[in-house]
Amino acid sequence: MKLRHFLSAVLLSLVPLSLMGQIGAVETRVGDASAKVAPRLNILQLGGQNQLHISFDLLGGELPLLSYRVRSYNADWQPSQLLPIEYIEGFDTYQIEAPKPSKSTLVPYAHYQLSIPNEHTSLKRSGNYRLEVFSEDEPEKILLEIPFVIVESLFSIRARVTDEAWQDYKGKHQQVDIQVSAPNALPRLDRETKVVVLQNARWDNAVTLTSPYTHIGRELRYEQQYGARFAGGNSYFRLEHLSDRSVGLGVEQIIPLHGRYQLLLYAESNRSQLAYRQEESHQGLQIIRMMGSNDPETEADYHEVLFRFVSPRLSGGDVVLEGEAFRHLPMEQRTLLYNEGEQRYEGKLLLKMGYQEYLPLFKPQGENRLLSQPTVGDHYQTKNQYTILVYHCSPSDRADRLVAASEL
Repeated sequence: MKLRHFLSAVLLSLVPLSLMGQIGAVETRVGDASAKVAPRLNILQLGGQNQLHISFDLLGGELPLLSYRVRSYNADWQPSQLLPIEYIEGFDTYQIEAPKPSKSTLVPYAHYQLSIPNEHTSLKRSGNYRLEVFSEDEPEKILLEIPFVIVESLFSIRARVTDEAWQDYKGKHQQVDIQVSAPNALPRLDRETKVVVLQNARWDNAVTLTSPYTHIGRELRYEQQYGARFAGGNSYFRLEHLSDRSVGLGVEQIIPLHGRYQLLLYAESNRSQLAYRQEESHQGLQIIRMMGSNDPETEADYHEVLFRFVSPRLSGGDVVLEGEAFRHLPMEQRTLLYNEGEQRYEGKLLLKMGYQEYLPLFKPQGENRLLSQPTVGDHYQTKNQYTILVYHCSPSDRADRLVAASEL
């Protein structure tokens, strides 16, 4: 009990998080699927009927009008040479509908929704895209970026996940072996084709394959040392907070703080040297919901969530939060700071009511990829979802086309 009172006193003395202009509760959904069981990559079919539905909040008491623009990229996310008129039908920049204000929440916010393609903007070429959200008062300041891809199914994919990763003797990796078939036998097929494989819809640790194991006729095989090898990672930690009054999954204590509520999560510990322990998780899923409401989009409140990760200080980089709830946030908001006295990493974020899964991962200095071995360990038994994207760029193309996609 004394420890709880001490923690409460410490937490109450912390400076409250700023609200104004902060993005929160970013959700994306393709088509009419009402629920997800794992994070999914935003994949649209060229000329198809499905839309990418995007929703997010802008925290603070204002209701500004925002706009979006769509930009084309190559497979490596470098800007393509295409002009907007070459990949957009309609307007590449357009205003988002006026937001809805939050209802009776301690943390005020504006809730935005948009879908792409729509009557003003449609895409006429396959490939990688980013939708950028901005205020017309500051068009160069990007508030939110949503990556998505458009596929034209010209090639076919066969693939399998194996725990027999090439030259892996410690059981820490998984490998995806892939067979790609083109409609025709092309002499330069192996040099014009790239295969990108994602784990749990994450771009930070995506593997790009440019050299196949074999090229016979119209078929490319990526296997053995030429397959896509991934660190296995570990099960995600879980957090559920559906009201201000009931302690949910992963929550140790609810603390009234600065006109809102703070959630003190149970401290998690470094698992890098521990054996694998199977736990239920959904690879970083986020679901916005609240108890007793049919409209959580505008009625769900935000909680100030305090994360604690007990670990020796890890040199050469930072510990950051990974999961759907964090991928669209600036890296500084996701970074945990080290408390020397408590020998742990700590951080706090405003999260909307619902269910969130998270992992503290290690980000080496100067890199964008996030590593699991230093914080939670890597295990071949971990349940992971993989997405395979096949790009082709012929001599006549000025940007990579996405010619096949598959999920495992």
